Amino acid sequence: MFKLIESPIFERVVAAADGVIAVPIPTHFSSTAPRCFPKGIFMLDFAFWVLQKLCEYCFPPLMKKLRRGEISTWNDLACKQINRHLEHQAVTHGPYPHEPVLVVQPRQPPAPEIRDAVERKRAALGVASPNDPHALVTNNVAWGDDPLQFTLLPMDYAQLCVLRETGSRETLPRVLSANALIVCAERRTIMLHRRSDTSATYPGCLHTIGGGYWPPGLDGRDGDGRSLRYTVVREVHEETRVNIVVRDSIPVLALEELQTGFIQMAFLGCTIDEEACRHAEANKEGHVVWVGFDELEKRLLNDDDWVPTAKASVLAWLAMAAPGAGDRPRFGGKRPGDLFRTVVASESD
Repeated sequence: MFKLIESPIFERVVAAADGVIAVPIPTHFSSTAPRCFPKGIFMLDFAFWVLQKLCEYCFPPLMKKLRRGEISTWNDLACKQINRHLEHQAVTHGPYPHEPVLVVQPRQPPAPEIRDAVERKRAALGVASPNDPHALVTNNVAWGDDPLQFTLLPMDYAQLCVLRETGSRETLPRVLSANALIVCAERRTIMLHRRSDTSATYPGCLHTIGGGYWPPGLDGRDGDGRSLRYTVVREVHEETRVNIVVRDSIPVLALEELQTGFIQMAFLGCTIDEEACRHAEANKEGHVVWVGFDELEKRLLNDDDWVPTAKASVLAWLAMAAPGAGDRPRFGGKRPGDLFRTVVASESD
């Protein structure tokens, strides 16, 4: 009853179906196509695919609305799989077509009970490391909204450190940050960051490239304005000396890091060329690690080597058919969606 359909048309359709969820990128097919069909069902499926493409050409606004609904259904499934795999470590939301709205509140002095501790920490940081600005998320975020809205309380790193030291896990400060999963299709590799052994959170672990949002005006500088895209571009340059462009087509997720309180906006599939790879540099917070497509599965199966939100970012990127990885990318011979399913099906610690 079933037989493999071998034809150039079939190969093109199946090759376009590398992902397991839909993303707002026109070059990605919106679902996983099986390799075997009853002949009549395959012809019906192909006819529907042609009709879909015609409607996208003739009625783009309508199809955009329909695609948003389709995206939501598929992404909910993938997010649940990632969240189950990283249970008690990270929570994934999204993706979000629109950039979050940032509402920055006026800076407040430290509470009286921690004021002296903050001053001592500031004095210590003046010698050891910069006392950079940060922003804490203070509102209950409605993760189902698009755009997301974050109400932010600015503070310096010294005050953040004291809040971490004196608070409980239930009251961890929720620091807003932005990270990029950077891809070089020419080298078939992704750029990650091995955190230094002195990092405040997850020392020695692999992470995507990024860092904390800088609220404007806290220390006399403009900061990152109201844009997390600016945050991720700035942080990537500071940590690697590589310049990236965050295009509108790049999928964006929101990630909650449960052990540290971080809330990250993850930009998945920012591309760089081989020349940029050669100029990447390390910094005091860690060093660049290049992970080839063919070794990615082995890395992902070692759960202890990852910052949980970094692993969530890579898994989501694979589920989205690895945007930015080139035409028909393979990971040790596996399609992106196949590797995603392999990893999320494995036992996590």
